[in-house]
Amino acid sequence: TPLIDQGRELYAANCAACHGDSGAGDGPGAAFIEDFPGHLLPPANLAAGEVKAGTDAVQLYYRIAAGIPNGDAPLMPSFNYLTPEEIWALVAYLSAEVLPRGSTGGALAATP
Repeated sequence: TPLIDQGRELYAANCAACHGDSGAGDGPGAAFIEDFPGHLLPPANLAAGEVKAGTDAVQLYYRIAAGIPNGDAPLMPSFNYLTPEEIWALVAYLSAEVLPRGSTGGALAATP
C-alpha cells in the first residue's frame, strides 16, 4: 500500500542506521549507542519484537515521536520533525513488514 511504501522509505532514511535494514538492531550506528560511558546498549531488535515500551501501534507512535532520552545523549533521538502522518506510515511499515505478525494488535486499524 502507499502508506507502507512511505513507511519503508522513512525507515530507510531515519531508522535503519541503528535498527538495521531488517530491524534486527544491527545497523552501523548500533556500535555507538551507550547508556553510560563505556557500556554499549544495542538498539531494539524490532524483527524479534523486542521493544521495551511494547509493540502496540500507539506505543510505537509515541516512541518514534519522543525518542528515548538519556541525559545529553539520547538512546534514540526524537523524530518529532516528522509529521504525524509520516510517523503513522512508519508504524504501518513496522507492523506489516518488520515486527512479528500480530504484535501490534488491532490498534493500527484505528489510526488516521
